[in-house]
Amino acid sequence: MTSLLVTEGLTKHFAGLVANEAIDFDLEVGSIRCIIGPNGAGKTTFISMISGHQRPTSGRIIYKGEDVTALSVVKRARIASRANSRPRPSSTTCRSTTTSSSRCSARVAREASGKHVSLKCSI
Repeated sequence: MTSLLVTEGLTKHFAGLVANEAIDFDLEVGSIRCIIGPNGAGKTTFISMISGHQRPTSGRIIYKGEDVTALSVVKRARIASRANSRPRPSSTTCRSTTTSSSRCSARVAREASGKHVSLKCSI
């Protein structure tokens, strides 16, 4: 399957503290991963590096084959929105109630993917 997001040797140090060390991660298209661990394990730091809020000390972040490690949060968001742009239902479609909005969002997500999504959890 095709990789959507890959990290290679992703590491983050804060002064003398190692928050994340040499994380190799591969998220395939159509899969969902959950990141679990105890407080202080580095989950938020990992996500912050992927999103661009924190710069890694070393390693690479690759989104759809493009190295985005040095890009800002804004540039990463633009790349992701361009890659994922699809026609959306009009805003009036989902306005009547909170419940119908939730149902509509779920329906749009299912229709957009066109397939079932697998759930994989790694500890």
